Amino acid sequence: MTDFAIRVASRQGIGHLMRMKWLARALIDHGSRVIFIIDTCSETVWHRLQDDAESIYFVDTQADSYDELFDAEITNGILSKYKCQHLLIDSYHLGKVFEQAIDPQVTLTVFDDLAREHDCDNLFDMKWCGEHTAQRYADKLPSSCHRYLGPEYALLAPDYQQFNRVQRVNVKQEQTLLVALGGGGDLLLVTPFVQQLAQRMPRLRINLVVGPQAINVNAAEQLRREQSNIVLVDSPNSLVELYRQADLFVGALGTSLYELAACGLPAITFSIADNQQNNMLALEDLGHFFHLNSYVAEQGGQLAELTEAALTQLPRIRMLQAQAKIKIDGLGASRVAAILLGQAARQKSEPIKLASLNSERVQLTDKVAIRPVTDLDINRYLNARNLPNNTQRMTISKKIPRIEHYLWWLKTERVSYVLSENERDKLYIWDSKRVINRRAYLYGGWFSAAEEVPFTLAMLALKWQLQRTKADGQAVWLAVIHKDNKFVNLLNEYMGFRPISCDQELSANQQLFPFADQQHFNYVSLACKDIDQ
Repeated sequence: MTDFAIRVASRQGIGHLMRMKWLARALIDHGSRVIFIIDTCSETVWHRLQDDAESIYFVDTQADSYDELFDAEITNGILSKYKCQHLLIDSYHLGKVFEQAIDPQVTLTVFDDLAREHDCDNLFDMKWCGEHTAQRYADKLPSSCHRYLGPEYALLAPDYQQFNRVQRVNVKQEQTLLVALGGGGDLLLVTPFVQQLAQRMPRLRINLVVGPQAINVNAAEQLRREQSNIVLVDSPNSLVELYRQADLFVGALGTSLYELAACGLPAITFSIADNQQNNMLALEDLGHFFHLNSYVAEQGGQLAELTEAALTQLPRIRMLQAQAKIKIDGLGASRVAAILLGQAARQKSEPIKLASLNSERVQLTDKVAIRPVTDLDINRYLNARNLPNNTQRMTISKKIPRIEHYLWWLKTERVSYVLSENERDKLYIWDSKRVINRRAYLYGGWFSAAEEVPFTLAMLALKWQLQRTKADGQAVWLAVIHKDNKFVNLLNEYMGFRPISCDQELSANQQLFPFADQQHFNYVSLACKDIDQ
C-alpha cells in the first residue's frame, strides 16, 4: 500500500480542497491511503473530506509563532507517524522554504498555477498559457523535477469524465442561467447584475450558487424574495447537474474554466483573484471567448445587457465554444494518480501545436491575403484596436473596455476583414453603410494588427476595399483623418479622396463621426462612381 499525505491551504478557498479531494479519491481507487493536513475548514467542508481521508490534521497558520519551518516540522511528524512515502502540496502560502525542510526521503509533489520557484520531485500545473505553457517553469525547478503542464492534468470530479448534456436549441423557450463565484466570494459582487437581469428577462431561470464560504448571503436571499425567477442553490456538492441544466454560465473563472470546457457550456466570466488573470487567446484554445480580467458590482447593468445579448444569440455563442482546440476529458485526477503511483510514463510536457484560424482567404498577392473577420477574432480585434499606435489616431482615443467591446460586437453591423502577409495578421479594415437624408454613405477605417503598417500594405487593403464597394455606384465614401497622420492623409489622397465641400456631406460626416472635430481631423469624401478600376 502506498500512503500519501496532502498539505492543502483551505483558507485559499474550497476549490483547492475539492480538487485535492478528487485526486485523493483516485488514489484510494488504486488502493492507497490518504491523510489530509489543512489549516481550517467549515463543517460542510469537513464532511466532504471525511469520505476520502484516513485522517485529517490541522495546522494553526494564524498563530503568532507560525512560520513555514514550524509547519514543516508538524508535517514531518505526521509523515513519520503514517510512514507516508509521498507528500502532495497545494498551497500558495507554502514555498521553497517549506519544501526544503521536508524529509528528503519523502517524494515531494507540488500543485501550482503561479509559476513560482519550487524544490520538489514532481510539479503539476493545469494552467494553459498557449505556446508559452512549456516554458512557465524554466529555471525555477531542479533539473531532476518532472513537470506536468497543461489542462490534461485538471483535477475534476469523476462526473465530468463522461458528461452528456442535451442542448436546447430553441431560444424562445425558457432558458436557464447559472451564476457562481466558486466556493466563496462576496455575493454583493453579483447581486446588482442578477437583479437587473431578472428584471430584463422575467422568463429566465437564474440559478445562483451560494458557496459554503460565501459572504453577504443575506443580499442574495433578499433578492430571491423580490424576484420569483431567482433560485438560490446552497453549497452544492457538485455543479455537474447545474451545468447540465444551464444554457449559459456567468461567474468567476477558476476551476470552472476546466469544468465548463468538459461540459461544453458557453460562459461569460470574470477574475476575482490574482491567479485568475489569464491570457485571453490562451482561454480561446479551451473554447472560452468572453472573459473580463476585472469586474466590479457597478458594472452589473452592462453585464446584464451582455448576458441578455448572449442568451438571445445562443447558437452563435455555442458555435464559438465548439471551436475549442484543446478538449478536457475529465480524466485529470486519474491521470495524475497513475503518474504518482508509477503506472504512467514520467516525462516533461511538450508544447502543444495549435492550428491557425481556419477562415476563407483571398490572395491579393503571393504573400498577401485577406479574409473576413469572424467571431473567432473577437478578442484579437480588441487587442489590436487598443494598441497605443492605434488609439492615438482614433476619434475615440481611449482604450475600449472589454465588456463594452463584447456588447458592441454582438450588436454591430460593421463588416470587417483582416489582411495578412506571410500568414501574419497586419491590419484590420472595416466599413459600414448608412442612409442619411435619403442618401447612401459608406464609411470605414483601418488599424494595425500589431506593429506599424507599411504604406504598400495599407494601400493594397484600401484599394481592395474601394473596389469591393464600387458596386454601390450611387453611394459616397466619407472619412475623417487625423491631421497629424500624414501617412493616411497621403494614402487617401492617392486613392482619390478629396476635402469635403458639400454641406450635405459635411453634415452627414459629423453624424457618422461625432467625436472628430475639424480642428484636429480632415473631412474627405469619394464617390463610388469615381473609384478607379
